[in-house]
Amino acid sequence: MQVLERYEVAKNKLSSIDYKSIKDWDVTDANGKTIGKIDDLIVDLKTGKIRYILGKTSTDLKVSKRQPHFILPVGLVTLRKEEEIVEVKRIDSDWISKCPLYKDGPTQPGFEMELARVFGIDKEIAELYDHDNFRIPAGLCL
Repeated sequence: MQVLERYEVAKNKLSSIDYKSIKDWDVTDANGKTIGKIDDLIVDLKTGKIRYILGKTSTDLKVSKRQPHFILPVGLVTLRKEEEIVEVKRIDSDWISKCPLYKDGPTQPGFEMELARVFGIDKEIAELYDHDNFRIPAGLCL
């Protein structure tokens, strides 16, 4: 079982890896529409690797009241450092309503597999992180 935690909480437990802060950067969808802002990174405490990007859903979106946060596999994003934008080309704002509800604290059993299915990843949890959607984008490691 993976042990996932917010980077801001876990960074003192991680000895070898430091990540660039992208907190409050805008997140844009495949259409260039802002769907929210970065809230934090979600890291695997066993490996120290970033697994997900946690975002706050834009209040402009209808789904924001029932889905105040969204979570994305880290390999789906591209960092545009000059503009401080996190770009997600494979999804649009409707995608947020299809995602399982993220709650702070330890991830619930089955959460990652449910999220993987939303992205069309048909892998067992042991193989999940080998998928391209979990490759850390350039510029995130310091």
